[in-house]
Amino acid sequence: TVEATWPGDSLVALTFEDTSLSLGVDSSTSTVLTVQNLANADITGSLSVLGQDTGVLLLEWVRLSDGEVTSDYALTSGSSVEFKLTVVSNTARTASADVVVRATSSGGGILTSDQSLPLPVTIEGPALPPNGLALPLGLSVSQPVAFSAIGLGWLIAILAVRQLRRPSSSDEQEKLFEELEEEEEEEEEDDAEQEKEALGYNECRLDGESKVNCPTCDARLGVPRGSVAPFRFTCPKCDNKIRVVE
Repeated sequence: TVEATWPGDSLVALTFEDTSLSLGVDSSTSTVLTVQNLANADITGSLSVLGQDTGVLLLEWVRLSDGEVTSDYALTSGSSVEFKLTVVSNTARTASADVVVRATSSGGGILTSDQSLPLPVTIEGPALPPNGLALPLGLSVSQPVAFSAIGLGWLIAILAVRQLRRPSSSDEQEKLFEELEEEEEEEEEDDAEQEKEALGYNECRLDGESKVNCPTCDARLGVPRGSVAPFRFTCPKCDNKIRVVE
């Protein structure tokens, strides 16, 4: 009878094929994880994901030995198995995360957990338009301040032209000021509504009946029960991946 032995408290060794991953928004990438049995006994177990900020990622395991979508393994003494880990972006902005894989194994009469080294993952968001204005002497202003300054300049120019064309009484000037202020407020409200309604690629919002319209085929769809924005799901009619935002 040969007693089961293993080095220290570890039953398996976990090794990533890559030292880091990067992907863009609405894209995916993959790497290979090798799970090696360090004990001289048969073991079984499964993989799970820990780490930091992993909520910005969607992860899927495929066991390469048989192509099955699973994170379970069964290893004889000294053997190993490879898993393909597919990483999908779950955000529309630039983000990063550290993926740590935990293997929970049983064998040789013990149950233990082993962890991999962190795998850094970087999501490169879309290029954003310039925010604000750069002025001489190294000065800069934010976008809201820049828009306010431009609007004020146009207001002063319009008032100056009208004043040069014809003199007006103080009552007429006050009425003109009020009309210009109302127009400016309406333009600001329209801009705010347009910014709120702007959606990214393959994005949509829930309506009052907890349903969405597919951005590709315009099908009216119900979302998975209990889903809270933001989340993703696949349109059953056109198989397009839809992102539901707040």
